[in-house]
Amino acid sequence: MREDGWKNAGDVAVQKYGQIVVKNKQMAGGFIQLPKFILLNKDLSTTAKLCYAGLLNFAWQEDHCFPGIIQFSDTIGLNKDTASKGLKDLETSNFIKIKRWGQGKNNTYYLLDRT
Repeated sequence: MREDGWKNAGDVAVQKYGQIVVKNKQMAGGFIQLPKFILLNKDLSTTAKLCYAGLLNFAWQEDHCFPGIIQFSDTIGLNKDTASKGLKDLETSNFIKIKRWGQGKNNTYYLLDRT
């Protein structure tokens, strides 16, 4: 646990499941574990779920990330407007908090602990 009380996703996984060993060569390059509370949430759109997975890709060991929207949307294969809508849906549903810094600066996206 960090000083500010947040838990890193990697620390939680190791504490709960132990070390994860990947033998599949394709997956050894990296993979995302999408939490069940996101995957099985019937109120979230497929776009919002994909955006959450994209945020995990950027934030994995931290509780936040700050990709630019163009980099983010390109990474997850959505256009900028669709990715922005998915992120807004996650914020409205209280799964993330978005800190907007203003013109020319990347937003910071905080993954909220809902436990």
